[in-house]
Amino acid sequence: MNGRVVLVVAASVAASVGSLARGEIIVDVGDDIWDDEGALMTFTADVEVIGGSGEVVYAWDFGDGLVGSGAEVTHAYGDNGFYTVTLTVSDDVGSGDDSLQAGIVNAPPNITNVTEDLTATQGEVFDFSVSFTDPGFDDTHVVEWDLDGDSVFGDHFGANGQTSFLELGDHPISVRVWDDDGANAVAGFTATVIVPDPATVLLSALGGLALLRRRWDSDRQEANGAVGRHEGMAGGERQCGLGPRPTSGGA
Repeated sequence: MNGRVVLVVAASVAASVGSLARGEIIVDVGDDIWDDEGALMTFTADVEVIGGSGEVVYAWDFGDGLVGSGAEVTHAYGDNGFYTVTLTVSDDVGSGDDSLQAGIVNAPPNITNVTEDLTATQGEVFDFSVSFTDPGFDDTHVVEWDLDGDSVFGDHFGANGQTSFLELGDHPISVRVWDDDGANAVAGFTATVIVPDPATVLLSALGGLALLRRRWDSDRQEANGAVGRHEGMAGGERQCGLGPRPTSGGA
């Protein structure tokens, strides 16, 4: 009977020694974690290597198609959701692994710039624009505008546009940026519409100062511009005079 006990104990000890000789790696990556999308997260682990003498390799799988290596790594998620983070540690005689869940919370867009308050005349077309960032760098976005101040968005879509007003006074203009997870940011500016300067109205009616014609007449030939010289048919320089365009049948 005693011989059997000794034999069993000896076999158990031999098995334990053999296991240690082959090597064992114990990995603990800790508890599940939460953070916002775009936030830079740090991952570490408690690792115990039993046996083995070669290089220890740390291989991280972040669950979003990206991987990392090293005893300590950082990673940011571009979209909200739940991700399984797995660390596999290996050496020349064995390996071990452990996992945790990373819960990533959606973050709203951030409007960084929008058109400043401006003054425009009746009917004058002006530009408007917005720029923004999003911690969720994998998100897609919709940009919509309220151009008539009725708090209903959808008068224009896109980051840039143009508009004009005929009614005098202040016109509030708002923009709203949505991400594909339902978060949004709102900003706006005021366009103040005034009566045009009378001189500007006159020039506009005439087609603009650039379209006013200056006529130089010499030997029944014309030139446009404020200054000009002309060589007559008979040769030599002639003086050029500024005068009205001849009417039909005029000399």
